[in-house]
Amino acid sequence: MKKKETSYPEISMSLKIGEKIGISLDGDTLYPTLLEDITEDKRLIVSVPLYRGIPIILKLEQHVKFFFFRDNGRFCLDVQVEEIILHGPLRLISLLPLSEPHKQQRRNAFRLSIGLSALIRPYSGNTLIPDFYFEDEDITPWEEVLTNNLSETGVSLNSIVPHNIGDFLHLKITLDHARDHLEQIELFGIIRQFQSIEYLGALYRLGVEFLPYSEKLRSIVAKYLLKKQQQIIRTELDFDSLQ
Repeated sequence: MKKKETSYPEISMSLKIGEKIGISLDGDTLYPTLLEDITEDKRLIVSVPLYRGIPIILKLEQHVKFFFFRDNGRFCLDVQVEEIILHGPLRLISLLPLSEPHKQQRRNAFRLSIGLSALIRPYSGNTLIPDFYFEDEDITPWEEVLTNNLSETGVSLNSIVPHNIGDFLHLKITLDHARDHLEQIELFGIIRQFQSIEYLGALYRLGVEFLPYSEKLRSIVAKYLLKKQQQIIRTELDFDSLQ
């Protein structure tokens, strides 16, 4: 089969071989992986994306979205699966760009200042490991942290572990709906901000942007934030009435 010619020959100028990127099948859930190469004819060669160590199956000629991250935001381009490549023990995917990269606009989201218990650990999402490798708690241990604030689009938290901007994180955040109603939500995110601090034993402050997640989970977060905001307003009104 003759390969199509890409209409976007300069696309490689925006990308870096070896960088972490994301593949989305539906524009919602994002599966991290690596950009392994850019061919002379501008094909993007990526590792097979994984979800919890399980390969995500892509079909020939399937249209998916390709995400990459820069200091000024998240960018997306449309691509088509053109070829599945077996390279020794690795499976690689050749992607044909169908659009120029475009910046995704972030939602304006209410950000709640709150200290919640959370667990974080690095998430590589690469395939330089066997296809059916499952994440091992001993290899990537969880770090117990506290959040500084939370919104539908991200979270700020403190950590004693150094990280890099652009690193992916696996997060579990405990929402305190009520004294006897705790709910743990599980998300993935990318570190957008990183700074050294000295605060209550923490050494670093991380600003994490959530990767796209389900509308069901987004609804849980939105309702939680709204309820907490209403509680704050009621508390302020009650305080004012005592003055």
